[in-house]
Amino acid sequence: MPAVKLLSTDFDGTLIDPLQNDLVSSFPPKERCDSLLAVELQEAVQQGSLWVINTGRSLDLLLLGLEHFDAPVKPHYLITSERHIYRYHENGDAEALGDWNRRCDEEHDVLFKTSGVFFERVCQLIAEYGEEAVFLENASGVLDELLVRDEALLDELSIRLLELPGRPEEFCFQRSHVHLHFCHGSYNKGSSLSELSRLLSINPEHILAIGDYHNDITMLTGEVATMVACPSNAHDAVKQTVKKAGGHVSLHPSSRGTAEAISFYRNYCS
Repeated sequence: MPAVKLLSTDFDGTLIDPLQNDLVSSFPPKERCDSLLAVELQEAVQQGSLWVINTGRSLDLLLLGLEHFDAPVKPHYLITSERHIYRYHENGDAEALGDWNRRCDEEHDVLFKTSGVFFERVCQLIAEYGEEAVFLENASGVLDELLVRDEALLDELSIRLLELPGRPEEFCFQRSHVHLHFCHGSYNKGSSLSELSRLLSINPEHILAIGDYHNDITMLTGEVATMVACPSNAHDAVKQTVKKAGGHVSLHPSSRGTAEAISFYRNYCS
């Protein structure tokens, strides 16, 4: 198997333990890089791998999380909000890469502006749940995220959202634990990782992707990255996706599981 030239990892639940599934838990969690994971990340980078953190977090929340994470090596790239691509500099600055972010934002703006009637139906549905489902605004003041009581409620809401009439073809959503992001169907972790690999001229067979939740599935099908893995705490849908792609389901959860997966592919490819 070819060497890992690009390592794509989720953050919450993959590099650090999963978030508490309630509305009042502290966020973001202040968790340091696990010692075994630190060794594997350092070895991978020293062997020539480029590392990208591919997360549903906004840029600000990821940068804050990275301060506390304090890994021995820094990621080379960041994919935030499941769609924005940045080059990450040693001084902590993040620079938009290419025109992907601009195109992404323009298409999202058009989508939300032209989906008014459908979004009203979404708002009416969410209102039925009172304080158990809370709308959150993004940096532009657009209501594009839900924070719900627990995963069982998110399961129910996901089904009902898909059943709402009049949904525009590109009006989609991505799930991450108790969060749900409304988004344009063309922009997700998988398509963003594919764009980054195009910019870096790295083929899928040289990419290892690791994630644990629904919003990671688009980068774990075996198409964007040939090498795929998940920790043991991954959602069953993720494990099934990884297994179907011939990937590695780790024996350990979150950071330890990710360390195991990196070691597996580093040694398998050596």
